[in-house]
Amino acid sequence: MAAQEPNFQIEAIAGVGVLLVALGLRVGEGRLALLVAAVLVLLILEAINTAVEKFLDLVEPKLNH
Repeated sequence: MAAQEPNFQIEAIAGVGVLLVALGLRVGEGRLALLVAAVLVLLILEAINTAVEKFLDLVEPKLNH
């Protein structure tokens, strides 16, 4: 599962940090929505990357290492 991957965890923590800083700086709602969208896209892409890596490990274990 992607949530157990170290990179996903780092990116999730960084994303929460960015959102907390944005809230602290009282950015506008539009910009906050864009930041939320960017963080979500980042996490979705990391999950897709993890899935591709797991699939490649099944197909050819040595390709990914």
